[in-house]
Amino acid sequence: MEHKYITCECSSMEHTIRFSYFKDEPDLLYVEFHLNQTDRWYKRIWKAVKYIFGYRSKYGEFGEAIWEPNSVKDFILFGQEFLNNKDIK
Repeated sequence: MEHKYITCECSSMEHTIRFSYFKDEPDLLYVEFHLNQTDRWYKRIWKAVKYIFGYRSKYGEFGEAIWEPNSVKDFILFGQEFLNNKDIK
């Protein structure tokens, strides 16, 4: 598996995105990111109770998106558009 990490300018680990792909599965790009807790109070309590009794999600507090080539192209085009509007030295 190949990885590329992109970290926010604030250097917070919570603001790091990991892009990954398998060499034998080149048509999918995995994008992983930290999830913020924005649930309602009762859902957070339920998660806390499960945590107290040892329940752990195998994914932790991270989410994942899977991009196909068209999504990757859109992302690249968006990044190029951003760079073209900046005076980068």
